[in-house]
Amino acid sequence: MKNNFTKIKLACIAILFAFTGKAQTVNYLIVAGGGGGGGLFSYSTGSGGGGAGGVLSGTTTVSSGTTYTINVGNGGSGGASGGASDPGTSGSNSSIVATATATGGGGGAGQTGSAYNGGSGGGAAPNTSTSGTGIAGQGHAGGTSSGFGAGGGGGANAVGASTTNGNGANGGAGISSSISGSAVTYGGGGGGGAYFNINSGGTGGSGGGGNGGSVSDGSDGTPNTGGGGGGAGSYGTDPSGSFKGGNGGSGIVILSFPSCLSYSTTGAPTTATSGANTILTFTASGTLKTNCYGCRGENPDVLSINNTPDKEQSIDVIPNPNGGSFNLKINDNSNQGVYTINVTDISGRLVKDLQNVKDNNINMDLTSLPSGFYFIKVITPTWQSLKKVIIQN
Repeated sequence: MKNNFTKIKLACIAILFAFTGKAQTVNYLIVAGGGGGGGLFSYSTGSGGGGAGGVLSGTTTVSSGTTYTINVGNGGSGGASGGASDPGTSGSNSSIVATATATGGGGGAGQTGSAYNGGSGGGAAPNTSTSGTGIAGQGHAGGTSSGFGAGGGGGANAVGASTTNGNGANGGAGISSSISGSAVTYGGGGGGGAYFNINSGGTGGSGGGGNGGSVSDGSDGTPNTGGGGGGAGSYGTDPSGSFKGGNGGSGIVILSFPSCLSYSTTGAPTTATSGANTILTFTASGTLKTNCYGCRGENPDVLSINNTPDKEQSIDVIPNPNGGSFNLKINDNSNQGVYTINVTDISGRLVKDLQNVKDNNINMDLTSLPSGFYFIKVITPTWQSLKKVIIQN
């Protein structure tokens, strides 16, 4: 037994030297705020749909002890009623600072004037051949108009539609992502506003685009999709009818990484799991700090032995080594209050799972397990910490 335990110890020391300091790959989806739809002041024409917020996906690497700033963009405001040139404002950028930035969607044009450029461009004003442009790799241009209806806002996956009559054009389609574990569409363009009460406002693009108005305000883009706001539609022959463009939908940042990675956050992101990965969803700006030295390459459930999280949010095993009975102390200044505790063996196999633990000092009984190295992980909504445990029976 002693020789076998020595072999296990030497193998784990080898893992320590092989993996200490290894950077970890993180997948990301970044969606900026959508642009607002254009407003209108009279019965004459419709207004352009807002462009979708830019959408970026990719991978980056994170290093232990580094804090990464996450910015989530707001949607732009819809153009006000009561002015001939009341375009929507552009949405705000979303980013992982120093890694990638998605550009806010362009505002839709008012009854006159120009649409704004952005991640995706805003829809054009009536009888206007120039729309807002989009950024390659993030979105598309808005639609144009050769009639009294207005162009649709550009979408992450398609150019906004154009119109040749009094109907508002449809917003460009958004793009689907499965980073969260299920397919969700983001970045739909806002529909253009209609002219006269016998015509229809454009439909917002899939992925949260707001509908264009017809004798009404434009609809808002859906929050946390980066959808563009719908353009306002006119009120027929009533010169007193003036309507507001829809607001753009706010952005979102989603991160996916192996669940063995310990971390802490600010900004209250939601936490979920998909397979062997943790999914962090930021709907407000915040930070991510990684608190470990990376995960073992072949097995995402096993962390390198040298694990040093923040002292304010960490765990202690007393004594260690032990005979399978020990005290687990949770050091937590975030006052989470409820913890999930997992214990895995050296292969990553789950050997104990405790849910809804509300104590910071837990007497653990693993005396039924054979001698060897194990890993105990404490999980909260905002941080995780993992510690090596040595059992010597």
